Amino acid sequence: MLKIKFIVLLILAVYLTGCSDAPSPIGVDELGNDLIKVKVYDSQVDNATQNSNSFKKILPLGASSYCLLGNSLGVKSTLLLQFNVNFDEATLNAIKKDSITLLSARIVLKKAYGIGDTLQSFPVAQVNGYRVTSSWDPLKVKIDSMPSVDYSTDILSAKPAPDSFYYFNVNNAIALQWMKNSYDTINFRNDGLLLRAETATPYIIGFQGYSATGENAPKIELKFRYLSTNKDTTISFRTLSDAHLIEDATPTLATDEIVVKSGTTLQSKLFFDLSSIPANAFINNAEIVLMADTTKQVIGNIGLKSLSLGLIETLTSDSVFTTNSLITATLFTRRGNTRGT
Repeated sequence: MLKIKFIVLLILAVYLTGCSDAPSPIGVDELGNDLIKVKVYDSQVDNATQNSNSFKKILPLGASSYCLLGNSLGVKSTLLLQFNVNFDEATLNAIKKDSITLLSARIVLKKAYGIGDTLQSFPVAQVNGYRVTSSWDPLKVKIDSMPSVDYSTDILSAKPAPDSFYYFNVNNAIALQWMKNSYDTINFRNDGLLLRAETATPYIIGFQGYSATGENAPKIELKFRYLSTNKDTTISFRTLSDAHLIEDATPTLATDEIVVKSGTTLQSKLFFDLSSIPANAFINNAEIVLMADTTKQVIGNIGLKSLSLGLIETLTSDSVFTTNSLITATLFTRRGNTRGT
């Protein structure tokens, strides 16, 4: 049996079934023994050669529904945010004429889940914000291809205790440049900021990321005063781009273990030698079953729902391969196992 770990240890088996999940012999006698044979092939029972390994594959993570922040469980995750700051014509003219005063600029993040010791308080005071100084693409940015960042100054002016949301106030001078970028992209830049926990944290926070509906997506609230009327106004803008960048190391594993970490750069590869199956066999169903070692798993408070599986088409090395985009599967958790066809 093969043990597998996705911060989590698993037992792996492949079932290749001819006819159904539980083949029935009804009708087989009518065809004759020389015409059809029904067999269940079990990689554990039939002693199929199998191997596995875990590896680090640096991937862009900006397409994720969630964005991670924290330094826990051997994972350091920083967060890139860029806000779509745009105004109506009247406000834009007031900004151009410097006839507004920016009172505050506050980033609001909705916590979706936590991984680690969520009973402890997250040290928001240890989170710093740094100005990003070059453009970046959320679908391409990775830990080894980050945009330029000015780490000389923490641009967060306040870090209040969270409630159901997390709040980070941005230095008004920086936020005002983002506002002016809405009419002048040459002299004023808006490349966003990077959030980073400067010390270890008891858990990793998963924030709601960009969504098509905008519900609970990261946003910035800009409160400013029109000097002509002395009227205060607050406008919020959601993210134009968000992505998290992961630094982690492959943990020490036994020879029969693999690891998968959701939202990170760790992946695992499995191989089964099925050459003993006749070339003319008709395979009606193929199922992979994974069983977790609950003494080693770490699961966030939204629970483990599924794993994604892809078929490797070409393989250069452990972390250099291509998958067949047409052949994929989702392994769902039920009855203590993770399985899929």
